[in-house]
Amino acid sequence: MASVSSRSSNNRLDRSRETALRQERIWYNILPDALHSAFLPSRLEDIQLSDKEQIRLVIYQTWYRNISGYLLTNYGLNMVLIAILISMVIGFFGWDTGLFQTPIFNMVIPVVILLAWVIYAIFENFRYLKWRLVVTDRRLIFSTPQDNNWMLSDNIEIKGQPKVIDDNWSKDRLLRNLQIFTRSRDLSISPLGLQFEGGKVKDGLMMPDVDLDHIEEFKQLVLDLTK
Repeated sequence: MASVSSRSSNNRLDRSRETALRQERIWYNILPDALHSAFLPSRLEDIQLSDKEQIRLVIYQTWYRNISGYLLTNYGLNMVLIAILISMVIGFFGWDTGLFQTPIFNMVIPVVILLAWVIYAIFENFRYLKWRLVVTDRRLIFSTPQDNNWMLSDNIEIKGQPKVIDDNWSKDRLLRNLQIFTRSRDLSISPLGLQFEGGKVKDGLMMPDVDLDHIEEFKQLVLDLTK
């Protein structure tokens, strides 16, 4: 597979990107080919590259869009041990929540919470991996959920490099506040760069919640490729 650029100096962002790449491989091994091609973008290893074409950068959404999936992938065993420890403490002290006639059954509460969290983490990660921007030295490959069916995944390929790369605030107030504290923005890209509306790219491709460091990395790479 072609090498992927990793120029960001932020270890947290690099770890987040490495985790996403690992999660892609996990889903590829779990899902049948037909389901994987419908629900998720193809693996980087399976992208057909032309002669001398190389993948230069891969961009995902910011870390808080995948926080549960990140913890499950990197610290899943720790979470299981914590749940077991809390269950043992509940059993040892005989804590009673009043939910069960027999107090010993309260020991299953941490396990049930853990299972519910694992299910949510899988759903969150499944949704997170649908958003991906692959930058080669000849084209962009943008993956996004379908507008009319979020479960399905679409791929958009653009030859050449974008004319405009724009970072904007989210329209959602909660997400906008998260962007302020986590240094992320909505990433908009346009292959033409001719139409704007209120200082924003009109009819461009948009990926919500992307780390500013990755956006700057993208801008610098495009500048280098278009020299």
